[in-house]
Formats: sequence, C-alpha cells, structure tokens
Amino acid sequence: MNVHNSSERTLDKWMPWLLGLATVWLLGRGLRKTFWSLFGMAWALYWVFGRH
Repeated sequence: MNVHNSSERTLDKWMPWLLGLATVWLLGRGLRKTFWSLFGMAWALYWVFGRH
C-alpha cells in the first residue's frame, strides 16, 4: 500500500512539470517551423521581386 501512495505522490508532484515542459517544447517547435517557413517565403519573394 505504501508503494502505491509513494508512486501516486511522485506522479502528482512531477506531472505539472512534465505537462509544462511538453507544452513549451511543442510551442517552441511550432515557432521554429513558423519562423523557417516565413523566412523561406521572404527569401523566395526577395529573389522574385527584390533583385534588380
């Protein structure tokens, strides 16, 4: 019974941190993909319209 309580307490302790870390990781990954997509589009537009 003590093992169950101990593991449940550990899960309650670390779950908010793990969820927060997963959220930050997913947001960072999305921002990085968005940045490179926008960078690629800006580079393409520069080559199409900006070079003289």
